[in-house]
Amino acid sequence: KDKKYKKDKKERKANKHNKDAEEPSQGKVSLAESMPIPQVVMPLSIVQVAGTFPPTIKGFYDFMLEREQVRIKASRGDPWPWTTDAVMQFTRFANVQREHDRTGILISHMLSLQASAWEKASGEGSTNTNARNRLARDYVFSVAIWRRFGSAEFADRLGFVHCPESEISLDLLRDRILDVACSLWTDGFHACTDAYEPASQCHAIELAAWLRKPRSSLLAEGHEQLACALWQAESQGAPARKLRQMRRALASGCGARYVRAVYSCFLDEPSWPIRALWERSASLAAGLMSGSRTGQTWQGPSEALQNVEGYGRDYGAHAAEVIRDLFSTPLMVDYKQGAWAPVSAGARRCLARFAGRSDREGQALPEKLLQEVREVYEKRRQHWPASILHQPVVELRLHDVQAQLGEFDRYLEACAGRPRRSTFFPRAGLPVGLEGASAGSSRVGSAGEGSSSGGRAA
Repeated sequence: KDKKYKKDKKERKANKHNKDAEEPSQGKVSLAESMPIPQVVMPLSIVQVAGTFPPTIKGFYDFMLEREQVRIKASRGDPWPWTTDAVMQFTRFANVQREHDRTGILISHMLSLQASAWEKASGEGSTNTNARNRLARDYVFSVAIWRRFGSAEFADRLGFVHCPESEISLDLLRDRILDVACSLWTDGFHACTDAYEPASQCHAIELAAWLRKPRSSLLAEGHEQLACALWQAESQGAPARKLRQMRRALASGCGARYVRAVYSCFLDEPSWPIRALWERSASLAAGLMSGSRTGQTWQGPSEALQNVEGYGRDYGAHAAEVIRDLFSTPLMVDYKQGAWAPVSAGARRCLARFAGRSDREGQALPEKLLQEVREVYEKRRQHWPASILHQPVVELRLHDVQAQLGEFDRYLEACAGRPRRSTFFPRAGLPVGLEGASAGSSRVGSAGEGSSSGGRAA
């Protein structure tokens, strides 16, 4: 582990860009040109593991069933581990329904706090209509900003965002967002999630900034030992409180300036300018309200958001997930939620496994892929039980199955020794007698948005 850390350290030190990054320039830098590090944190020792669930439709539903059992056991306070599957014990996966993920629960709660304001603006008259339109725009803008960074801590600290009415207000909001993200990093929290692109790139840079050795000899004293300890803890898993304490000890003013420059790129880079979202938020909100009155599917609003810079092409599924967060708001009450779902890259790869074809064959056939998702969804009548652990099961929806196909692909990749996310570790730590179990997590591998398969939502 020390050899790998020192090797990575030498490579970073030899890179000229890294020297210049110590005092970031005033110019804008693309996020892709930032520190040369892995996109996500990988365990230092990864081997292939025989997974419990085969790459079949039956194996997929068994995987979902196990994931739901993990959620129920964790919620009622059963001791960890909540599964006997070696990969799922140390891997992060989203819950079967997004509403049960930690970030999803928080977002739904913050949106629900605006219910009284919506009711007040629902009366007749132009004044109420304007207030309702502004609030609809606030809904869209808030969710898009929260999901841009993705961590529950960021959404909680930023709070509900009122869409700026002028460019001056937009600049002030941008500075506030940067202040919130930097304060989280200084406090030892990730502002960005490692669950999806492009936030996962920023998540990796946040960790690298904690690990970087300061130039000052006073600050560098003892840094390497603590940085090695943090790298090991991140890779093998450690309680959230311990990780936060270690990160805070490694945070420096120089590192804070560096991550602020990265966050600035994250908001202003050409592939995702916050200004484009701000300019289009009014039309997006208006489209949502008109569609709700006609009982459309949510495909239209998702495709409308994909027309905004940063949400098209590779991030089309992410645009749909932003719209999905609005299901709990008055904007989406009358939409048909079960008739359509986006097909993410992970779901596409999983469907290719089921069909025995290469991923490229299915990439250019979106209508065929959606039909295959529907066919998998229909199999729920055979494979999804009426109750789980003596509790009524959640009613599966088409977009739940689509999202879980992506999680199952992550599971299969982790079994093959190719994890895509940091290792899961129970937030409260291991039960007495299992303290040494985490040492085996790096030998199993980890992967997986939103929540911990071994526990609560991430």
